[in-house]
Amino acid sequence: MNAIAFLGITCHFIDNDWNLNEVLIDFIHLPGSHLGENLAKEFVHCTKDNFNILTKVRNFYYFI
Repeated sequence: MNAIAFLGITCHFIDNDWNLNEVLIDFIHLPGSHLGENLAKEFVHCTKDNFNILTKVRNFYYFI
């Protein structure tokens, strides 16, 4: 049994020609458990600190 946890973050968007696209933003080792708090911490670290994209996501800050 594999007990190593990973987190994959993908971005889905529609381009100017109305084509649906998806991009793998990051695939990281997830230290600790799969609890929501741990997942959120790693998500924010990846998207805010590494890629600085959270400010571009509409209404994101209403949910945290």
